Amino acid sequence: MPPELGILAGVAGAAVLGLLTGALAIRRQGIYFAMITLAFAQMVYFICVQVPFTHGEDGLQGIVRQPLRFGLIPTRDDRVLYYVVLAIFLFGYGVTLPRHPFAVRPGSEGDPRQRTAGSVAGYEADLYKLLAFVLSAALSGLAGATKADGACSSPL
Repeated sequence: MPPELGILAGVAGAAVLGLLTGALAIRRQGIYFAMITLAFAQMVYFICVQVPFTHGEDGLQGIVRQPLRFGLIPTRDDRVLYYVVLAIFLFGYGVTLPRHPFAVRPGSEGDPRQRTAGSVAGYEADLYKLLAFVLSAALSGLAGATKADGACSSPL
């Protein structure tokens, strides 16, 4: 699989999983939200460890580092791969900056008042929570995909 397709598959898979998990988790608040999120994370971890093709706790084996095809970037060189991953990191950091439109700001009056004020102002607070959940999952998938792309330079 080309690295671009693998990275996109990792981001899309994580975003879909974040959408499914977030749709169930954002219905709760406080400790219940945290416990549901943790429970889903543990279920996904357990499934990934038990599936035979992941090799359990040893992880994926034999991932060969390939050059990025769309820009012909030779990522077999460690320095080039470093700058590619740095650019991806800076993109993710730029998306999550506090003044960015996608950034979620905590309400000073607490969640129930924020939800009421949001529905009066014309936006749905739960929709923004879900968007933040999916964006967080997608960025985590991007980080995992870039780690897998550079996991090893030769097959084991």
